[in-house]
Amino acid sequence: MSDEAKRLKKRRTMEQVRSVEQILRQWDPWGLLPGELAPRDEYDGHALQIVSMLAHGCSVASLTEHLASLRLSGTAGSADPASDMAAAQAILDAFDPLGRSAE
Repeated sequence: MSDEAKRLKKRRTMEQVRSVEQILRQWDPWGLLPGELAPRDEYDGHALQIVSMLAHGCSVASLTEHLASLRLSGTAGSADPASDMAAAQAILDAFDPLGRSAE
């Protein structure tokens, strides 16, 4: 892979990470209001792993399951399958705007 191709790939990955970060802030599974009551980057640490999962072809179901586990790992986390699925679908749509099977 050429240096230019590597730079383009890195730039694309970072754009994807920023998109996922934004969706995670909106999802806000712990009700922390990132940027208001909590640091803006409260959920950003999860974005790179999610982008990696997407790059490896994860389904909306597996991403929903991952988000549910993140939600429940928080101190105030309680189940909200509809919210987790909506966030997973928004992430998949942002990652693959042409659509992906909901496997």
